[in-house]
Amino acid sequence: MDLEKELEINGKQHRYNFHDIVSFQMFTDDTAAESYIESEYLHHEGVSRDASLPEVCLYFQRREGFFQIPDEYTYHIHKGLARWAYKLQITPDRIIIDAVGNRTSIPMIQHMLVHPSLRYLVSHRGILMLHAGATAYNNHSLIFSGRGGMGKSTICSMILTYGDKNWSIHADDYVFLGMGPVSMAYLTRMHVYWKLLKMVPQLIERLSPQERVQLTIFGRVRAWSGNHVRWPVRKDTQWMWPERSFCMRAVPAALLTLRRDKNIEPAIYPISDLPGLVDELVEMNFGEARHYISLVNKSRAVSDSAAWLSAWKKRERLLIESRLAEMPAYQLHIPEIAPGRNFSQPALLELLAELAEHNGVLPDTPQTGRIR
Repeated sequence: MDLEKELEINGKQHRYNFHDIVSFQMFTDDTAAESYIESEYLHHEGVSRDASLPEVCLYFQRREGFFQIPDEYTYHIHKGLARWAYKLQITPDRIIIDAVGNRTSIPMIQHMLVHPSLRYLVSHRGILMLHAGATAYNNHSLIFSGRGGMGKSTICSMILTYGDKNWSIHADDYVFLGMGPVSMAYLTRMHVYWKLLKMVPQLIERLSPQERVQLTIFGRVRAWSGNHVRWPVRKDTQWMWPERSFCMRAVPAALLTLRRDKNIEPAIYPISDLPGLVDELVEMNFGEARHYISLVNKSRAVSDSAAWLSAWKKRERLLIESRLAEMPAYQLHIPEIAPGRNFSQPALLELLAELAEHNGVLPDTPQTGRIR
């Protein structure tokens, strides 16, 4: 009996619906995988009434030690810890991921295979899944883009921790952007690192003593590895901000691309080079998909990988251009993280709230030059 049939008979099915634009289902007989995915997609659990919805389907079976690789499967090891064998079937409407792997592989399979598979499918439906953080102010969203480690989670965490009652949770790692424009939440657990806690120290109170010890250990491993091994503590956003509501759909007011700056205070600048921003966002999005592209190539899941990737990039480039035509874009410069350094949060929060409320129009601020 093959893996799919075995898990459909003996495993447990979990189904998730993302705004009736794409769905995800998993079959597994492993309680650890079941618990992990349930925690990640808690706020998207449900079944769509549209049977034609594009779908990512994951079949996962747990194997520890040096397990036998099934026929036609490709073996992969990530950083020596996560080990799995997989097989992919890719079409514009459905992606099937068959995987057997150890416990450590579960988060990696979600990050390297499930996220980008959802992205690939929605691009065929005219929806952009952008690697970005987002918060909403009275149902108007600000989209914060930037490469990994630039500060997307930091700025969203700062807003949700210190901002007024009108701010709500929207997205942490990815956001769906559709015509209109409209932004739709992609809610997973947030990744908490010590670096984030340096900028938003109040979040330490939301962690248990055990989680604080874990972060200390993970931080030392990260430093020892030269920033190559990064383990977060995963926390549900509603646990971190129980006083905040979720905003599942919003009107995007502006996109802000993040920059690190040696200046002490933050600053906002309009972006005039839109083609350059398009290039940056395409590069960023496909930088996030680099492991996926490598796994697709390694498994020979598509007959012409160069043409497949080129067509996907072309679709997303057009989607990014059309979304930027519907909303203004700015650069948000935030300070470098340094011991004892903080920045003027009230001034920045006030400006971001005004930016959202005025639908992306940068207000004329006579404030001291800290925000331009």
